[in-house]
Amino acid sequence: MRLLTEGRRTEVEYFAKLAALYRDRVTVDFEPLHGTPMTLVDRAVTLVEQRQRTMRRGRGDTPFDEIWCIFDRDEHPFVEAAIALAELHEIGVAFSNPCFELWLVLHVTDLRRHTERHAVQAMSTALGFTIGKGLARETWPTLESRWEMAEARSLALDAMHEGNDSPVGSNPSTSVALVVRILQRDSPS
Repeated sequence: MRLLTEGRRTEVEYFAKLAALYRDRVTVDFEPLHGTPMTLVDRAVTLVEQRQRTMRRGRGDTPFDEIWCIFDRDEHPFVEAAIALAELHEIGVAFSNPCFELWLVLHVTDLRRHTERHAVQAMSTALGFTIGKGLARETWPTLESRWEMAEARSLALDAMHEGNDSPVGSNPSTSVALVVRILQRDSPS
C-alpha cells in the first residue's frame, strides 16, 4: 500500500505506527511528496499510470497494489475536484473535515458540531494525542485500543450528516477508518 499524506508528521507517524503492528500482513510505504489535496491526487494519478504501464509490459511486481491520499479540508482549494479525480482513477481517499486530528479526538470523545480546525487541533493537544505537529508517543496505547470507538463515532457523524441532508464530508467528518480497516485485514495488501 502506498500512502500520500498532506501532513509531514502526524499522519505519517500515525500510519507508520499502525503499519508496524501489521507488518506481517501488509507493506506500507509513504510517498515523500506532501502538499495540497490536488497535489497529492495528481501525484497518485501519475503513480497509478506508471503501475498500469509496468503491469501491461509484464515487468514483474509493482511496488504497491493500493494507493491512498490522506488529506484534510483545512482551507485548501479544489478539495472536491481532488476527491472526484481520485475516484475516477480508483485512488482511495481518507478525508477529514476539518483536520486529521478529528480522527484522533474521536478515539475518546464525540464531536458532533461544526468545529474549526484550530479548535480540533487544540483538543487533540489537550487530550495528549499531539505535540506541535507530531503524534505524542505515550498516547499510542489509547489510540490503538480505541480505534473501533473512533470508527463508530465517525460512522455516526456520516449518519448524522445524511439524516440532516448535509453533503458527504461535512464538518465534522473523517473517513480515516477506511485505511485503518485495510491495514488490519488478514490478507496481504
